[in-house]
Amino acid sequence: MNRHQPPAKLAKAIIGFLGYMPFASEEGSLGKRLHLARLVNGMTQEEAAKMIGCDESNLRFIELDKRQPHPGTRLKRSPARKCSSVPNR
Repeated sequence: MNRHQPPAKLAKAIIGFLGYMPFASEEGSLGKRLHLARLVNGMTQEEAAKMIGCDESNLRFIELDKRQPHPGTRLKRSPARKCSSVPNR
């Protein structure tokens, strides 16, 4: 766990309490945007991976920008599609 960023389960409640995203960044790669959307929705990597249709380790590498998603991965069901503050490219 990163001690400078809240756990995924608490991030959604923190954003709701504050009324804004204190750790948000509109710029970035697909991995960064996916990570932000996952936090905004309060999802763990395991939950988001099941939603997308890949395994947790693959999602971890995508978020770290060490891997690009396979073209067959269903990103249209990703947490990023639920979050209006994360730009779609």
